[in-house]
Amino acid sequence: MHLILKQTDTVRFRILQTAFAAGGATLHPYAGLYYVGSHGDTDTRFNNAHFKIAHAGNRFAARAGLRAMLSPKHSLSAEIETEQGSRSRRAYQANIGYRFQW
Repeated sequence: MHLILKQTDTVRFRILQTAFAAGGATLHPYAGLYYVGSHGDTDTRFNNAHFKIAHAGNRFAARAGLRAMLSPKHSLSAEIETEQGSRSRRAYQANIGYRFQW
């Protein structure tokens, strides 16, 4: 497998990132704005096959979420994101998660 990627720029700006205790859990709310710039096409080779992926364009994203640390080993998370760009548009995406650390 061989992968060649062109340059991509990412700029992140966190508007809110804090933590506070609530009912035995530690809550970590966050919100941010992101810019992703793509410069040129992407060439990919996989198992002797060649793929050329067109320039994805530049885009902005906004993301907000909450992570709840229930204990040192258990956490829950929820996040919502939207993305707008010159060649792509994602109205909204939501993610929920559970994490257990060994």
